[in-house]
Amino acid sequence: MILFRGIELHPPSLEVGAQSNSMDEVQAGDQIIRCDRDRTRAAYSALLTGDAERCGCLYCLNFAAQRSSAYPIDFGLLLERIGIDVEKEGEVYEIGLQGDLRTYCGWFYFSGYLTEPGERMTELPGFQYYFRDAVQLPRPDADFGERAAAVEFETRLPWVLKDRPEPVCCCSHPALVGRTFVSWWVVCATLQTFMMVASFP
Repeated sequence: MILFRGIELHPPSLEVGAQSNSMDEVQAGDQIIRCDRDRTRAAYSALLTGDAERCGCLYCLNFAAQRSSAYPIDFGLLLERIGIDVEKEGEVYEIGLQGDLRTYCGWFYFSGYLTEPGERMTELPGFQYYFRDAVQLPRPDADFGERAAAVEFETRLPWVLKDRPEPVCCCSHPALVGRTFVSWWVVCATLQTFMMVASFP
């Protein structure tokens, strides 16, 4: 087992009959996942960009402009261990201002599954995340295998672009215009999940 700053990383298992020798067990907070690093890395190598570039709205471009500083070091190390390319988020969206900062949520896909769902998000300074099954999320643009999961995050970033966005409410957010009803439903479900998890004592 490898431990860094509250995140436990278990080296690959050598169980007989295992389909991949790159399976790791990772624990963050009260959640435990099994992840296939090699399958995840192969999937990300097939992706050209992250969701922010694919969308191209001002909100997403603002995120992309400071992506390198959007994630705490610990979270970046976690993504690297799982095999996730930090430059290629599966989805990102802005949900409004909190003080002078804008709140962004999103997720990364990976090949794997949860063995212990847990009940709480993992908290880092100005940042939080948790693992979830990807069944109810939109199908990723790359092949992560039959069992795919996701790590969702929430962070707060300043506005750094020269162009300023028009003030809008979440339901008319430019990043959501033209996207499928399923994606909009996922946004609502994700927000509801964050609120439910945050309500735990």
